[in-house]
This record gives sequence, C-alpha cells and structure tokens, in this order.
Amino acid sequence: MTTLPSDLPLAAGQERIWRGQMKDPASPVHNLGLYVDIRGDLDAKLLERAGRQVLEEAETLRVTVVEDEKGLRQRIEPVGDWTMPHIDLSEEPDPQDAARRWMDEEMARPRAWGRPPQFSCALLTLGPGRHWWFGSTHHLVNDGFGSAVVVRRLSDVYTALTRGDDTSGAALPPLRVLLDEEAQYRSSEQHRRDQAYWRAKFADRPTPLSLSARTDPPAAERRRSSAALDPAVGSALKKVADQAGTSWPRALVAAVAGYVHGVTGEKDVILGFPVSARPTFLTQVIPGLRSNLVPLRLRVEPSTTVRELVGHVRQEMRAALTHQRYRHEELREDLGILHNGKRLNGPVVNIMPFDYDLWFGPAHGVMRNLSTGPVSDIDIVCYGSRPEEQDGVRLDLEANPARYSAAEFERHGDSFRAFLTALSRSLWDDPAADIRVAEALELGRAA
Repeated sequence: MTTLPSDLPLAAGQERIWRGQMKDPASPVHNLGLYVDIRGDLDAKLLERAGRQVLEEAETLRVTVVEDEKGLRQRIEPVGDWTMPHIDLSEEPDPQDAARRWMDEEMARPRAWGRPPQFSCALLTLGPGRHWWFGSTHHLVNDGFGSAVVVRRLSDVYTALTRGDDTSGAALPPLRVLLDEEAQYRSSEQHRRDQAYWRAKFADRPTPLSLSARTDPPAAERRRSSAALDPAVGSALKKVADQAGTSWPRALVAAVAGYVHGVTGEKDVILGFPVSARPTFLTQVIPGLRSNLVPLRLRVEPSTTVRELVGHVRQEMRAALTHQRYRHEELREDLGILHNGKRLNGPVVNIMPFDYDLWFGPAHGVMRNLSTGPVSDIDIVCYGSRPEEQDGVRLDLEANPARYSAAEFERHGDSFRAFLTALSRSLWDDPAADIRVAEALELGRAA
C-alpha cells in the first residue's frame, strides 16, 4: 500500500486563488484547459491506463485543500476509482464543432475546487484515426507550464506502454520537492534582492494604463481571436531582434509596447509578462502552481527607433527575469494596492515558444491551449517557436468581455495586426530597423 505524505503547505500563489474563488464559488474563471489533436491509431484503454499512472505521479492533481484554525494546507489523497471518459462524436454532422462545443461546456463548468480529483479529462473521437484528448485543472493546483508537464508525461507513458517498455523511469517527482524549493528561496538572500529590485522599480507607484476605460474584474468567459502569425511578420521580427542582439519574442513585446503607446499616448508603458518561475530542471518537471506575472516597465518615446525599443525591451526583460520569482501579489502588497483592486500592469504579453508536437506511439499529436487562467484586461498570447515558417507561430488575442465590447475587441485586433504588418514591411527597407515608433504607428493607421 502506498504511504501518503502528511499535510503540506500551500505554494505562495495558491492562497490568492483560494480567496479569490471563495468570493464567487461557482465561477469557472480559474479553470485551465488544453487539448491534443491526435492523428493516427490510438488505444483508448491503454491511454486510460497511462492517464491513471500519470495521476498517481502528479500529486498536485489529487490534493484536498483544508482550512481550519491552523490555516490553509493541502493533503494528498489516493487516486480512487478514476476512469477516463471516451466520447464518440464521429456520427455527429460536424464532429469537430461538436467537440468544441463539448469542451466549451466543460470549461464553463464550475469545479469542486479544493477537492480531488483536481483533474478532468476525456478522449473525444472525431472519426477514424482522429481524436482530441481534453484535459483541464483548476488554477489552484497547477499552471500552464505544469499542465504541459502532465501532457508530455502522458505521451511518454502511453508510448512506453505501446512498446512494452518499463514506465517507471522519469516518473514525476513529489510535490513536496517543488514546495521545499520555494521555501528555500523565500528565506534566501536572492528573495531579499528580488524584493529590493521590484520595490525600487515601482517606488513611485505608477498607474498602468489599459486600452479600455473600464475596470471590471475578470469575467467567466473571454473574447478570443486566433490566427497564424504571417511568416513575413515573423521574419521581420526575427530580423530586427538579430540586429538588436536578442530573440524575436523581445521584438514582439516591443511591438505590443509601441501599440499601447500609440493607443494611449502614454510613454510609461507597463505590460504584464507571465513567467514560469522555475529556475532548475527539477522544478520544471513537477506539476504544480509556480507561475508568476512580472510587470515589465518600458519607456516609449515617439522618437525612439524600433531597434532602440527592442534593445530597451531586451535590457528590461533580462532584469525582470533575473528577479522573476518575487510574487506579483507580494509586490502589490508592498505597494499598498493588493486590496484596493489596483493593478501593476496593463495588457499582458504571454510568450510560449515551446514545441507543441507530441507522440502517442505512432500517432502524432499537437497540443492546443484553451485557457491559461483569468484574463483581467487584454492579453496577446503567442504559441510556437518558428516565426518565419507558415503556421510556425499562432497569435491569439484574448480580452475580458466586461471591459471590451465585441466591436472594441475586433477593432484592437485589426489595428494591432495592421500595425505588425506595416511594421514588418518597413523593417525590410533600408535602413531596416531605424524607423521611429511614431512612423511605424502612422504606417499601421494608414494600412
């Protein structure tokens, strides 16, 4: 019989989510979700067996969160009678549409948060050799990075089972390892240096501007538009990044900063930038809540050239990533804005330059995100690592519908993409990266 560990403390970010969910217990706003588009032969029973093993390994997915006079803590529970639903949609008039509707309904379902199983999944069969594997957790126990860890482990275990190989190798480490590492950081000199850096950076308590005048909290649903990044745009971003001695995601962040400056007229642009906050290999292979949101404070002048702005982003991001483990909510508390609804940042730029290809035995899968957490304002989410290739990067815009009407959201989506297109065309001219931000904005408006 497996001996389960005693009660564990909560991770630093978990209490904030717990308290936030308690304000609206039926809200699905903290549901995380993804699916894997799998093409090829798949053994549903074998996939369920692999899923059970991963659930045994991923302790965070089966915790109970308890609160009493001793405070909040979490307790790992046994898997119990777990099964993976298999739903055959192949007889539907439009199986893909039916699968999307099923996932939308599941994502909108309130979770029994704080009680296991903290994990919901199903295999949706769309037709011969075509399946979508769906997985969802509550943000209380996992984050987007950790969700990807779970799916990759599922892929590895299933593939090993198809070959008759031993599946015990590379098992997911215990949750306690992740929590102990965080506790060591919080008592370290690095934590004190990180705190000092962020307090100094925001000592003047700036008010970040949004693209909306409304300040409503995150809604249960989100507005979303998704499209592949034009390879010409991706190549131009890569080119200007190379000239600035950095990577193309920094150039994309610079483009977002330029756009926010153009819409608001604000020179002090503060973007939110999600980070994994997992500094070691061991922390990168354990599911659990660890992600953080750092405020990226940028100075954008109309006379600044695109190359200069990309270089500025490179410097600010390097510093922010060095200090990325200091919690967003702790900084808000330091600045006295944790309990008054004020934010540290405006729009969020979420860069996820990972490889989304998976193998389930001989079947090939591509991982797609449905939700990485609440959208407070407007998010620009970038998936993929090959911007110069067709379908190499997907660019999603997501917005809080309480702050942006459908028309406003569509206008920002069209305007931002027009700005990227105009910027990419100008970057191929000579001198390529010496165009000023004001000139790039004018080109985007004229497009």
